[in-house]
Amino acid sequence: MDGNGSQVAIKPGQQPPSGATPVPGQKNTYSVPGTYMGVKNYAEQFRQENGLAPNTPLPSDIVTASGSGLDPDISPEAALLQVSRVAQARNLSTNTVRTLVTKNIHGRFLFIFGEPYVNVLELNMALDALK
Repeated sequence: MDGNGSQVAIKPGQQPPSGATPVPGQKNTYSVPGTYMGVKNYAEQFRQENGLAPNTPLPSDIVTASGSGLDPDISPEAALLQVSRVAQARNLSTNTVRTLVTKNIHGRFLFIFGEPYVNVLELNMALDALK
């Protein structure tokens, strides 16, 4: 569950590795692309980025990675956990963002197949339309 990802620490002013992403809360530390960091690391990072308590339960889709990394849909629970961060980033009220998330929840196919989901692209387009 810890993954096979790697992190690198670089000297201040040094160029980070190509495509690397900063590790939240760790200055000059980067996650190397093309690696799987593991459920524990994804969970910790998600909670930190969204200002959640360390023991906040998370839906499985938010802490796992697909082969392509191009999942257009997330669970309604995952979308709702991000409301505060998205509202702050877009200078909107949490109620506005929460309402849009709720309006963008798609139900099961033919009422019995699959799980409810939120299409992230559609939600972002609805958020963009508010400006």
